[in-house]
Amino acid sequence: MKDNIPFFECPDKSFEQIYYFRWWTFRKHIKKTPDGFVFTEFLDKVGHSGKYNTTSCALGHHIYEGAWLRDKQYIAMPGFGTWVMQAACSRIFISTATGGHGHFSAGIW
Repeated sequence: MKDNIPFFECPDKSFEQIYYFRWWTFRKHIKKTPDGFVFTEFLDKVGHSGKYNTTSCALGHHIYEGAWLRDKQYIAMPGFGTWVMQAACSRIFISTATGGHGHFSAGIW
């Protein structure tokens, strides 16, 4: 992972330690599976997870953080783009079109 992340150096070594600790923990959540790489949120198996102990809760954060990696194989996986698009197009959307009173309404596309 060391060669795959942006180099960071600063006069305050505690910031460097925090920076590299974040990458150390990030790599623990990348799992190679027979279906390719996945991101996990929990290191231990949780009852509400899907295949390979995956949950969608932190996926956006993992993809955003993974964009800094030199090797994009972890975030350039088939399915991420369609998964995000499906979530945007088939889930709940929020609209302020409720008469201008600042209330939110939800509906299904």
